[in-house]
Amino acid sequence: ITPEFNKDVKEYAITVPNEVTKLNITATPTDSKATVSVTEYEELKEGENIIMSKYKKMKQLIADMRLPEYRYKQLLDAVFLQGIMRFEDMKLLPKTLREKLVEQFGETVVEIKAIHHEKSMQTDKVLFELSDGNRVETVGLFYKEGWNSFCISSQSGCGFGCKFCATGTLGLRRNLTVDEITDQILYFMQQGCSINSISFMGMGEPLANTKNLFKAIETINSYKGFN
Repeated sequence: ITPEFNKDVKEYAITVPNEVTKLNITATPTDSKATVSVTEYEELKEGENIIMSKYKKMKQLIADMRLPEYRYKQLLDAVFLQGIMRFEDMKLLPKTLREKLVEQFGETVVEIKAIHHEKSMQTDKVLFELSDGNRVETVGLFYKEGWNSFCISSQSGCGFGCKFCATGTLGLRRNLTVDEITDQILYFMQQGCSINSISFMGMGEPLANTKNLFKAIETINSYKGFN
C-alpha cells in the first residue's frame, strides 16, 4: 500500500477485511511517499467472534463519539476508585455519554445479578444469575490475617462430569464471557472488598474456556482498579 505522501498528514486509514483480527504494519516515509506494509496478521476462524472486554468497548465508544481521551479515565475512576456502578450516577461524564453507556451496556457496570448469599464468618458464597437465566457461584474467602481470596467460575455447569464434583452433574450449560468472569470480582469490589488473590476453581473447567479465560486474566491485570 503506497498512499500519496503528505508531510502534513500524520495518520493514514487502512481498510482491512472483517476477518482480520490482528494487524501489524510498518510505515516508512520518504521524500515522495509513505510506504505501508503489512508484517503480520491473523484471521478469524469460521464462526469465531472477536473477544473484547466491555472496558475496551467503552473506550471505543468514547472514541467513536469523538470525546476527549480523559473521559475514559474518568469513567474508570468512577468504577474502580469511587465504586459507582450506575452509569447515570457518573455525573462527571457528559449526559450524552451516560445515555450511550446505558443504551449499550445497561444501567449498571456489573451485568450479573446476585440472587442468593450463604455467609459465615470467613466466607461469602454468592449465587449469580446471568442475563439468560443461567447461574454460577462465586466464593469470597476472608482470612483472619487480612488476606482476601476469591474462587470464581468460568462456565455455567461443566461438561467433564467428574463424579466427585456437584457441578459435573449439571452438564455444561455454556461458557462464561470475559465480562461475566470479571464481573464476579467487580461485584466483591463493589462491596468494599480488597482483592489479594483469585482462583478459577468455581463452576466449570477454566481450560475448556481458554479464550474468555485468558482475556479475563488480561483484563484483570490491565486495570489498576482490579489489582
